[in-house]
Amino acid sequence: MGKSWIDIPRNTCQYMGGLNTFLNFAFSNSGVRGKIICPCHKCNFKKWQCRKVVYKLLIVKLFSEEYTVWLLHGERRVNDEICVMAEEDGGRVLITNNMCEMVNDVFVHHCS
Repeated sequence: MGKSWIDIPRNTCQYMGGLNTFLNFAFSNSGVRGKIICPCHKCNFKKWQCRKVVYKLLIVKLFSEEYTVWLLHGERRVNDEICVMAEEDGGRVLITNNMCEMVNDVFVHHCS
């Protein structure tokens, strides 16, 4: 998934399109009860927010600069390549790493 839209001014159609693509991806791959961990600079991955709030925050606040691989939103690295976890079983993303599965079980299906 391209991420060049993050550096485009937030009042452009390209930014809005990229933001909607990110939100679609994040909510389908890591959403829990209609919320995701918000990646805006203000929330700093500490608050779970609904789509409407995340959308508004990522327009008003900056997207966290260091967050280049969306580990908390469905991407993962394999041999320095970004891979999207696509297998789902009832909404839960399946991961082969046993430690990640254990962390997911304890912390509501999130692994980083």
